[in-house]
Amino acid sequence: MSKENNEKVVKDIIEYANNEIAKHKRKNVIILISVLASVTLLVVGFFMVFDFETSAPTEAAQLNGSLHTYTKNSDGTWQVNGVTYKYRLEISGRMPNAAVVSTFVYLSNLESISFEQAWKAAGLSSNTADYFAVEDAILVDWVQTIVEYDEAHVPTD
Repeated sequence: MSKENNEKVVKDIIEYANNEIAKHKRKNVIILISVLASVTLLVVGFFMVFDFETSAPTEAAQLNGSLHTYTKNSDGTWQVNGVTYKYRLEISGRMPNAAVVSTFVYLSNLESISFEQAWKAAGLSSNTADYFAVEDAILVDWVQTIVEYDEAHVPTD
């Protein structure tokens, strides 16, 4: 092998090594970005699930719903997340083909909400037009109760 040939081989080896280093750097950057995105999603999800209150209203009874903590004010109104509602509605019924009775607890500025409106607005409808605006109503609790089997209510052909 000649000196020129040796230099070319060394040059090729260095170029190959530099390419491999660049590949690993790109792979490491992609891994780092993926980890950061995952951590960000976890933190955002944590804050979406847990409701952090900075201060409690005065002269109010605080109630813990399964979805939101809300308060009953001394004037008889209800409050959650800084929004005041006139009514606290408990709406019970059985959804189509359900084996349980569902009770939805809404704080509302609407005097009444039908059971169908309640379950659809609870997030069980894919149509966002079925959801309530925050100023109209908010779901604070949802309880499902298993119903005992009753032969008298079994459909017959």
